[in-house]
Amino acid sequence: MSLLPPELTCRPIYTLKIPGSHDSGASYFLNDKLPVANDEDVPIQQLGRAFCIRRGIKRWAVCQSCSIRDQLDHGIRYLDLRVSNPPVGVRKSKTDFRLIHALYGPKLRDVFREILDFLTVNTKEVCFYQF
Repeated sequence: MSLLPPELTCRPIYTLKIPGSHDSGASYFLNDKLPVANDEDVPIQQLGRAFCIRRGIKRWAVCQSCSIRDQLDHGIRYLDLRVSNPPVGVRKSKTDFRLIHALYGPKLRDVFREILDFLTVNTKEVCFYQF
């Protein structure tokens, strides 16, 4: 946003085209050592008990090759975050939310830290996210 031409800085934000990413947290940080995520149907979760199946699931679940911070550094300002509160075997506490896309990814707390670190350094930037 800091590089917007002067004529765009006065426009309402809803008139701007904001670059975003689909399934922003579905990167190589998806963890195939954990069970299949609870956003998948029960038959897929049951098949995913086998590690070799989870490796295959990871291959089609990854949508991004960059971390959240790298996406922000590359100009992405709209993040599509799929969030879940995993079952007790995966989470450490009731507030241990994680990003998901067929598999469990990074902790939401860590993702927010990445966003905050970016915004702290880049004080004229904004970040939108949707759950």
